[in-house]
Amino acid sequence: MARSPRRDLIDAGEVGVYPCVQRAVRRAWLCGQDPVTGKNFDHRKVCMQERLAFLAGQFTIDICSMAIMSNHIHLVVRNRPDIAGQWSDEDVALRRWNLFPERKTEDDKPAEPERHELAMLMADSEAMTD
Repeated sequence: MARSPRRDLIDAGEVGVYPCVQRAVRRAWLCGQDPVTGKNFDHRKVCMQERLAFLAGQFTIDICSMAIMSNHIHLVVRNRPDIAGQWSDEDVALRRWNLFPERKTEDDKPAEPERHELAMLMADSEAMTD
């Protein structure tokens, strides 16, 4: 029996708490010691934590709980449409810039956008509704 699509189960306008699990594919190892290859992937854990924290901030998601295991990850997240509804167009444009920067710094981070770059994003209705 097929499951219902999430869009039918979750009201995007309501605050909700959701458990999420994601497994690695094809015996891939997220972190820890891979017993088959002998490689250690512990360095990935910090990168994953930092990236998840960054993404949560861009999408008004609270990470209530996180467990990064050797081949899967468990999250408990809460969406915050009440906060997103208070964002100005400039807030939305800045978050979009952070996700898809048109310029980056030397260390590959999003460069600080200039006023005219944010204005161009705010004028692009397609970019603002993505």
